[in-house]
Amino acid sequence: MSARLRGLVLRHPFAVLAALAPLVAVLLLRFGPVAGFAVAIYLALTVWIVRRLVLRDAVKDTVTALVDAIESTVGDLRAGITPDGAGLAVRVRRVLAASATPSAPAVRAATLRLDSARRVSEYLGTPLVDLLERVEADLKAAQALRQSADVQTSAAHASAYMLMAMPAAGLFGAVAMGIDPVEQLLHTPLGAACTVLAVTLQSAGLFVTFRMVDFLSREAWR
Repeated sequence: MSARLRGLVLRHPFAVLAALAPLVAVLLLRFGPVAGFAVAIYLALTVWIVRRLVLRDAVKDTVTALVDAIESTVGDLRAGITPDGAGLAVRVRRVLAASATPSAPAVRAATLRLDSARRVSEYLGTPLVDLLERVEADLKAAQALRQSADVQTSAAHASAYMLMAMPAAGLFGAVAMGIDPVEQLLHTPLGAACTVLAVTLQSAGLFVTFRMVDFLSREAWR
């Protein structure tokens, strides 16, 4: 996925959905409202999942850039190039300006720690280099914990993606057995009710699963 498309999905997901609206309209006119409803839900889920993946990678990149900024500042302070943390403030502003996720919880937590370190150094006289090294160690530990959480929740992700693909697999299986499931699911009252209920329950299951995974990831940065 190109950087421009990633930025569009991240910042303007509703615009992406609006661009896909003609497809939903075509299917609605061709196959009826049940098909339009199902496709609209699946497209929204797809955009939401892609946005989650892009957001996760963007947050990792931003925190890594902040850690690099801290390392550079610590090196300057120990070498006597800069007497205070002015260089850090400039580097942090550059990182946040280039970041696609400056308001993400993990990024806010990192910048708040840096600001707290600067304030403690100013008011209490604690050497800033020592405080920055502690913040750097905390952020690296949080990154390692976040990576471990991603590994531990990989099974949940795989189950969620499998759940999303199962309806299509069921349709192909029915066609392979010589059954026409589309007519039954889209154009009979019982089939339409089953389709709407199945799509709704599947969406709820995916949402709950990913919310649980997000909660574990957020805890890693506290």
